[in-house]
Amino acid sequence: MSAPESLWFYRTVDGEEYGPYTVPELKLYLSQGRVINTGFLRREDEEHWISVEQGIQDLDLMSPRTLNPPVSVEGLSGAAVSPTSRVAFILLGLLPGLLISFFGIHNLIAGYVGKGMTQLMITIFGIYGLSCLGIAFAPMFCVSGLFYVAMMLWVIIEICTVQVDAMGRVMR
Repeated sequence: MSAPESLWFYRTVDGEEYGPYTVPELKLYLSQGRVINTGFLRREDEEHWISVEQGIQDLDLMSPRTLNPPVSVEGLSGAAVSPTSRVAFILLGLLPGLLISFFGIHNLIAGYVGKGMTQLMITIFGIYGLSCLGIAFAPMFCVSGLFYVAMMLWVIIEICTVQVDAMGRVMR
């Protein structure tokens, strides 16, 4: 058991950390669905993480009888659900890349501006720019193709693993 005045950090399954929070704040965020059972908790003065479910029992945040199983996206409160659709994120990750070799739009709509702009710049300069140079210097077409393959792999990995937007809200 931990002292109620200790501060806690919350980590999502995607590795994003939030906090520090007091125990009353954790209770509030649990009731709002902003802290969910699939995440992890760590006390400020410790290095190891425990599951939220274990933290709920250890901290007496809820009685074990009222502990609910992990909630679906539909069961979360509006504050914890992203306005970004997961389907839109996936389609905007794949279709522009496959159809016109344009990458990064999916990250921009999910709020990942840095990643999105990086992918757009690699698209513009690495794929389109080198293709234009390939008209005069043929090996640049090969380098441009490598950029395309690398970007496709990056996007496929992202659309398979990213479940939350840049603010940590679950995509609907």
